[in-house]
Order: sequence, then C-alpha cells, then structure tokens
Amino acid sequence: MVSSYVESAVKQFNYRVKGSEKFWTEEGAEEILQLRGDHLRDDRPLESFWRRREAAESGQNRYRKAA
Repeated sequence: MVSSYVESAVKQFNYRVKGSEKFWTEEGAEEILQLRGDHLRDDRPLESFWRRREAAESGQNRYRKAA
C-alpha cells in the first residue's frame, strides 16, 4: 500500500517538474524543490521572508554602480 503512495508522488513530481517543454538544470531543480518544501512547511518561512522584506523596503531602487 505504501508503494502506491510513493508511485503516485513520483508520477505527480514527474508531471509537474519534468513535463514536456520543461528543461531544468540541477541547480534550478534544487531551488524549485527547496521553495516547494518551504511552502509546505508548517512554520511558513516564505511568508516570514516576504513580511521581513516588505518591512525593510525603503521605496528606493538600488542600482549598482557601473565598473
């Protein structure tokens, strides 16, 4: 019975991440998986991140100086 859940999860992963016309680098795939994991966590680290970021915004654009 457990294997049917695992097989279902693998199938869903393959559909969402490895579907047609989707080309991932290993680094990009790892980043997407980390974001998804953060989204699913109970403590909601992404919501905290966006609240902190919004609170820190000054309303000014940060431009890098040209070398």
